[in-house]
Amino acid sequence: TGDLVKYLPDGNLVYLGRLDNQVKIRGFRIELGEIESALREHSSLRDVLVIAREDEPGRRRLVAYLVSNGYGQPDVSELRGCLKSRLPEYMIPSAWVWLDALPLSANGKVERKALPAPEVVARNDADFAQVPRTPVETILARIWGDILRLEHVGVHDNFFELGGDSILSIQIIARARREGLKLTARQIFQFQTIAELAEVAAEIGGGAADQGPVIGDVPLTPIQHWFFDRRLVESHHHNQAWMLRLRPDIGADAAANAIDALVRHHDALRLRFERTENGMRQFCAAVEQNDVLRVVDLADVPDTVLERNITAVASELQGTLDLGRGPLLRAAYYNAGPTRHPYLFMVIHHLAVDGISWRILLEDLGLLLVAETGPKIELPPKTNSFQAWSRRLGEYAKTEPIMRQAEYWQEVTARARQPLPRDYESDENSAGSTEIVKVTMSEADTSAILRELPAVYHTRIDDVLVTALAQVLCRWTGDETVRIDLEGHGRQHDFDDIDLSRTVGWFTCLYPARLRIRPGDGPGEALKSIKEQLRKIPANGSGYGLHRYGYCDTSVSTTLAANGQSEFAFNYLGQFASSGKSEGLFNVVRGLNGASVSPCQHRSHVLDLTGSVLGNSFEFQWRYSNQLHARQTIEHLASEYVAELLALISHSKRLDAGEFTPSDFPKAKIDQKRLDRLVKSIREKKP
Repeated sequence: TGDLVKYLPDGNLVYLGRLDNQVKIRGFRIELGEIESALREHSSLRDVLVIAREDEPGRRRLVAYLVSNGYGQPDVSELRGCLKSRLPEYMIPSAWVWLDALPLSANGKVERKALPAPEVVARNDADFAQVPRTPVETILARIWGDILRLEHVGVHDNFFELGGDSILSIQIIARARREGLKLTARQIFQFQTIAELAEVAAEIGGGAADQGPVIGDVPLTPIQHWFFDRRLVESHHHNQAWMLRLRPDIGADAAANAIDALVRHHDALRLRFERTENGMRQFCAAVEQNDVLRVVDLADVPDTVLERNITAVASELQGTLDLGRGPLLRAAYYNAGPTRHPYLFMVIHHLAVDGISWRILLEDLGLLLVAETGPKIELPPKTNSFQAWSRRLGEYAKTEPIMRQAEYWQEVTARARQPLPRDYESDENSAGSTEIVKVTMSEADTSAILRELPAVYHTRIDDVLVTALAQVLCRWTGDETVRIDLEGHGRQHDFDDIDLSRTVGWFTCLYPARLRIRPGDGPGEALKSIKEQLRKIPANGSGYGLHRYGYCDTSVSTTLAANGQSEFAFNYLGQFASSGKSEGLFNVVRGLNGASVSPCQHRSHVLDLTGSVLGNSFEFQWRYSNQLHARQTIEHLASEYVAELLALISHSKRLDAGEFTPSDFPKAKIDQKRLDRLVKSIREKKP
């Protein structure tokens, strides 16, 4: 029946209340009786019932059913105001339904199944969402909605609980800049709601980046040092590429003009490299007229072999980039005939671009194609150059906060690495032997990872993904600890005079993490533990490369080099739109790019896992060498990984799941056990 009772020694039953009177919405435990009790104090109400409804999958909200005492209905805003004086925002219903009487069953209990669904849900759909109240809040709400792909965003919604991550925060900053607002990544992490962020957002003023072409030497960044230290056989063939299906009216000239404008505007696309006696030199070449676009006529090619021909040209271009003379970008325009869409292929060497850079470039490409086919549109102003960033990084390496990290990184890498189990005894680990096991998750499970788990455990998305990975790898190796390399986007530094929100380049930071899964830990305990371990990594790992490649103390660099790198790498790439559409001008096509990496190259890790959200679903790709592992081994790991994620989702729905961890209260000197006791006493309302 849903009633909670207990037996007395004499055999009688004592009614204690309803089992479903406590609910969890977006991580908050809510006693429905508290809301009902507060509402009943209003003199205009005769009866009240508050329940949690889920009329749309994944959209659970509080609904209040009200019965007037016959002397008029109070305004909902009045009721909300009364509740606000007594209850937190997340306990205020987001929908209100007036009834003549509550529907009752034959035994006099409320017939909950007979309660009508709210006709209009003013969102408020997220329980504590509110409409923007100022121009700045209105701008930020619109930007958040676009970036997070949500129809409604309230000013008290939490960015990370809506599915936001550090990569999306960069896009938020770039969009805000176009709207005349200046934000930093640190502010988005510190002020996680629109209401809070609007208070610290500043108007764009002076001190903008130089808009002229950048020319001259550019110090290598740590990730570029890592690349050249590998001494790859065909270092020119290590690229990132996209294939786009264009709108039929976009011709070759429009595509060529757009590509040329990208190269002129984004200085990193003109980088060059040469080996000298003092090591590798990087410099930015002057703007010059380069014929980077090839026009390919496939008008007479039958449909049955069209994609094969497209891929063949892409594969050829992948191997033609020249690090010394340039260009680092090549493109192909495919004329597929009057009845088929044209294609545009773009390949850029990884030394000049990363995942966030591609988001910038594709957005700019859309703007440029609009300008070619319609009204004139200018690209947004440049932010600080890759050159300025690299120089500042060298200065930053000498500061006390970075120097203090030396001991931490030596300790993390000091212990001998636990080799990953292998199926075959072989030293072959080339790109040519690479195979991929790909798994996807349902939209519902993806939504739970993006929006429900962060709210329940006060975590970020990568905390969840790394927790599941650590559980799988520790079980596979039989060790309580595992060392993996983590990749970050590398743009998290907040220098007051450096803005990278629209800067193209390779900013990635790669750093080791030693993670421990305690025996017997369930899903919730494991997640809280890994979350705390990740929070202890200084500066999100960005200092490791500075120590590893001699920006700081060369003796520390020697020690870290001797300790080697991990055999496993993990990278969360963030969220991508389902179709990659840009103003209807193009959409992304997968599977036609050819090989982005030379098959002769030695792979940097034994295994690597990348995760991304494509459209509305998580996709995980496990890359391995078929000379080291059997496919069934990797398929088993991939299956276990998804199972661990599903276990975390299932556990998060329990009423006793979640809680805070010490890193949620950085100024409080408290451990997990004391914090758990404190939270429990508050929940039970004990002094």
